[in-house]
Amino acid sequence: MSIEQAFELLDAGEKRCIDLGVADTEPFMNSCIAGLTAKTSSETDSDLKERFGTLAYAITGLQHAADFDPLHVEIDTNESTAAGATWTGDALCILIGNARRFPGGGQANVEDGRFDITIVEEMPTNEMLTEAAIQRFFGGETEHVTHITSEHLEIKHQQEKPIEFSLDGEISNHKQLSLHVRPRALEIVVGPEYTPEPTA
Repeated sequence: MSIEQAFELLDAGEKRCIDLGVADTEPFMNSCIAGLTAKTSSETDSDLKERFGTLAYAITGLQHAADFDPLHVEIDTNESTAAGATWTGDALCILIGNARRFPGGGQANVEDGRFDITIVEEMPTNEMLTEAAIQRFFGGETEHVTHITSEHLEIKHQQEKPIEFSLDGEISNHKQLSLHVRPRALEIVVGPEYTPEPTA
């Protein structure tokens, strides 16, 4: 889209109110990620994202995996979900998506008042590739990947060292982080192809 087309859209486009994510007091529009992906997101190839979706970032970080200490976390959503209200374990990465395409290839609905959360558990390297293929090509659930949706979550690191989080690319460190959605808090102008419900 050219600059001229963008200004035309500002004048004539439809106005929509979209959700805003908040991590403690810091707002973000797209995503909050932690773990192996936070360290390797900038190095992930776009073709790899297209092929493997959510696990592309973990695959990119395989060369760092041997030195990576998994996150020993408790994630509490304070609500009943199919995956349970609380998840506790060792995670390679945590991806919290607010917008339609967040890092990892997620498809969060930016107007539903909820985060789409993907937790990739610690697993053997060879199983990462297998699960990536199942997730991408068959759309199925896999043993080491948990999907949750929630409007609120608390992440607590069960070790003294803080976790490195990437909020829309901005890095910050927290031992504990509280996230919530501010439903439809931001007004934007969208083009004619925009639909609130994302497609695969």
